[in-house]
Amino acid sequence: MATSTEKTERNKRGRKSGEEVIHQVAVALKHVQDLEELEVNPLARLPAVRELARGKYREAAVPAGSALRTLLIDSAKIVLRDLEGLPRYQRELSFLKAYVFSGSNVAEISRILGLSREHVARSIQRRTIRLVARVFLVKANHPKSDGDVNGGI
Repeated sequence: MATSTEKTERNKRGRKSGEEVIHQVAVALKHVQDLEELEVNPLARLPAVRELARGKYREAAVPAGSALRTLLIDSAKIVLRDLEGLPRYQRELSFLKAYVFSGSNVAEISRILGLSREHVARSIQRRTIRLVARVFLVKANHPKSDGDVNGGI
């Protein structure tokens, strides 16, 4: 039976913690318009990203960056679709639209929402990224055999 130290060592070399992956998704979303930055993001090594890069984006200038961007955008669209019309999530939806699709930064979004930058960064941004990360991880870890990594979206 493995000791707790051995388990910790194995986790360091094996799968990343949930918080680490959420952080990587946050970094990727921040740079969603920068394909070269996405190319070097650790998320670009996930199975569906690699498959999409080898398939649809094989001739692109930045294949893994393009593939990662596609999966991030598709994940954000799913969150928008699933939460649209739910009053509890209106701030998160506004944040997601401005941050991912319009390229606004947290300070700009906080002014739009009429909230403090600190509140937006610590609360709304964090919740929004967790939602996108949840969808992204399902998509990125389960490549489709037919090449449709977007799940029909």
